[in-house]
Amino acid sequence: MTRRFRPLALAAALACPTPGVAGVAGTTPPLALGPDAVRFEQVRWREAGGATSQTGILTVDPARIEALTGSSTGYVSVYDGRRFTALNVPVHADLQSHLPDRLARGTAADTDFAAPLSVEFDLGTPRALRGLRATVVYSASPLVGRAAFQVAQSAPLTLFPVTPVLMADDTGVSLPEPPLTFQAPWDSPALPDLPLAAGNTWSLIQPHDINVQAARDQCTTAAIANGLLFLDAAYAIGVPHLPGRGLAPADGLMLLSWLDGLGHRPSDGPCVGDGAYTCRLDPDDGWAKGHDRGFMDALYRYIGWYLDADRLTIAHQGGEHEVFPGGCSMIPQDEPVSLRAGTKPTFEWICDRVAAGEAVLISTVRYSVPEGGDPETDQVAQSAHMQRVFGCGESAGSRYLYLLDDGAQDGMTDDAVPMCALNDGLRWWIRGVSDSDGDGWLNVKNDLHEIEFALAVGVK
Repeated sequence: MTRRFRPLALAAALACPTPGVAGVAGTTPPLALGPDAVRFEQVRWREAGGATSQTGILTVDPARIEALTGSSTGYVSVYDGRRFTALNVPVHADLQSHLPDRLARGTAADTDFAAPLSVEFDLGTPRALRGLRATVVYSASPLVGRAAFQVAQSAPLTLFPVTPVLMADDTGVSLPEPPLTFQAPWDSPALPDLPLAAGNTWSLIQPHDINVQAARDQCTTAAIANGLLFLDAAYAIGVPHLPGRGLAPADGLMLLSWLDGLGHRPSDGPCVGDGAYTCRLDPDDGWAKGHDRGFMDALYRYIGWYLDADRLTIAHQGGEHEVFPGGCSMIPQDEPVSLRAGTKPTFEWICDRVAAGEAVLISTVRYSVPEGGDPETDQVAQSAHMQRVFGCGESAGSRYLYLLDDGAQDGMTDDAVPMCALNDGLRWWIRGVSDSDGDGWLNVKNDLHEIEFALAVGVK
């Protein structure tokens, strides 16, 4: 598709199941889960004034599911009486069996931490909901055939409570379109004539017990911090600063504070700040355009000041720059060098880096279509978001990434007299990825969110 511009401007839970469902001969029957086994939320986007949206969140706790079912690996699906709004969401409580080989041989961080996983889905209405009638089933293997779908549908609908949750929106506007993550690959209530692909079901999961709270628009700094702290836990690279909230220059012991300062990310407190571009540019070249702050500057300068650059490697795909640090004119050091491994990030490259035990970060750019514009030719970049990738895999042929971030970030309340709120919004996401619009760029959530930059920091 043609865009007006394509910048990389980063500005921006469980107890008793209900009775099991009648099974199919020769198979383990799916188990219907009750309100004590999963959690449903309805998103209110802060940037839309806290208005409710039709974006729902399903959260599943792998450890709780294991306690209920006796199985450490399985799949959760949600049927709302008309369609499957979430399908074959993988749930793994035994992380050792999914750990990349390199980390299994190394001094990896705590691999017993299986975070509650959140999946976005379409509620079907932006009206504020207090409850949702649905069937939630847990199956030992993915639902792939017509008979399996019919078995899952045979359970009675259960009323699940829905709680509102305020989330930071990386778009600046409320999402008008429903997310597509892990939805069934058809739009009508009718079941597919052919079964889904039964093969290609696997997962790689890195340790992910580290996830820092972020201030307003601090996603790039937080993602880099999460990556470096993971590497330090796994390989003892010598990060001297602490995890947790931090702003430059006030919080000098905190890693976030140093990364903000080294990348020149501006902020006037935890609830008022700005994002970062890829690079700081020479004033004669770019500061007039706002390029006075850069997350690659933060990463390289921190490595140069505090870490052993000879132990580290950097690689990237996508973005505007073919070479780092050479593409950033304000970075003083010249190591480690990263040569762009492709103009567009690929699922294979990202997973290879995860398998190699590297800290992988992705930047997702969100586009919008102006009123009256052509969805194919008039998409305009709105903002972007950066997250750490801690795993990847396939579920019945559908590819997905495990991502972590602070989904809420700190921000001003929507009260009559706005107050700064320090939000506890840490999330561990699982999101389907595919080139859903056929333009060669990986989509997450929907056609208007694309992965445009992938970065991997490794240890030799």
